[in-house]
This record gives sequence, structure tokens and C-alpha cells, in this order.
Amino acid sequence: MERDIIKVQELIKKQLLEIINPEEEADLKEKRSHYTEDEYDLMVVELLRQLEGQLPKDPLEDWTPDYGEIKRRGKLYEEKKK
Repeated sequence: MERDIIKVQELIKKQLLEIINPEEEADLKEKRSHYTEDEYDLMVVELLRQLEGQLPKDPLEDWTPDYGEIKRRGKLYEEKKK
């Protein structure tokens, strides 16, 4: 069973790093069914802690809302409502 946990952890790590191939993805899906949702989530959380700083950059990480456009559209909406 220990060997299976190590294999699942390796597959989860690859999935988190976005380097997993379709065969491994299918293998992970099959192996995931052997664990409860809580057990699986605990493995993911532990791996996220280990991989801190190594994960691919989120494309929306530097995004900020266009407050000027939001206010402009809000005013247009309010005018139409009247």
C-alpha cells in the first residue's frame, strides 16, 4: 500500500506542475477511487505545501480590475434604470 501512495503522490505532483500526460492522468483517476475524498485532499494539501514556489504562474496573478470602466458602466446602468 505504501508503494501505491508514493505513486499517487508522484502523479498528483505531476498534475499540479502541469506535466502529467494523458496515460498518467487516467492512472491517477483510477487510483484516486481507492481513497476517500478527505484522504486524497490531504495528500494534495501536503504536496501543495512541498511545492510552494514551484507551481506554474497563474495567468491572472497580476490582474487588477478596471475600476474606471466598472464605474462608467455602473453609471450607464443607473441612467437606463431611471
